[in-house]
Amino acid sequence: MIRLYVIEDNLPLVISGLKYLFRPERDGIEVQGSSSSVDDAAENADPASFDLFVLDLYIYGSLPLENIRKLMKSFPGKPIAIYTSEK
Repeated sequence: MIRLYVIEDNLPLVISGLKYLFRPERDGIEVQGSSSSVDDAAENADPASFDLFVLDLYIYGSLPLENIRKLMKSFPGKPIAIYTSEK
């Protein structure tokens, strides 16, 4: 089972979409946790409860590279998948 932790500033829409796309019993992928900011994730995410971050590259009010650096510092060795819907 691959357990995702999603960081996204439009959580309800993205979480519902991911939960629709990935079904644990069919795909072996589940959304295990989520936050609307990297700071919230750094404070509240339990690294033992998930395998991979899914990070929105452009979170309102923050800088992409700074977000990646914060995650790497707070969760060394935890993989980060980056996506965006920006053009």
